[in-house]
Amino acid sequence: MIVDFEQWARRRDQSGSLEHIVANFYGTGLDLGELLERVRILYALEALNRSGGNVCAAAVNFGMHRNSLGRILAKNGLDARTVRQAVREAGRRRGGGATEAAPQQSTDSKQLELQP
Repeated sequence: MIVDFEQWARRRDQSGSLEHIVANFYGTGLDLGELLERVRILYALEALNRSGGNVCAAAVNFGMHRNSLGRILAKNGLDARTVRQAVREAGRRRGGGATEAAPQQSTDSKQLELQP
């Protein structure tokens, strides 16, 4: 892949771009593996959120088998049932389907620390 440095520099300054997000995480003490794992779980939660908590649909959108998605959740102390319930409950509170933000795990379970 050839990178256009000027284009990269412009996108780095655009809030919300992937380049901007990476620039903000750089220097936080996270190594690349930790950053990629955080991106993986956030992407999985977003896929679940957009599918209304439907694990099979989220897995298809995520480009993997539903069991693989389940393993990602389990590795991070989450289970599909809890996430599905949180997504659906948040959708009911908003009066519609999927929510805009990823579901939060209940306080009696393992919390995800996603902030740098």
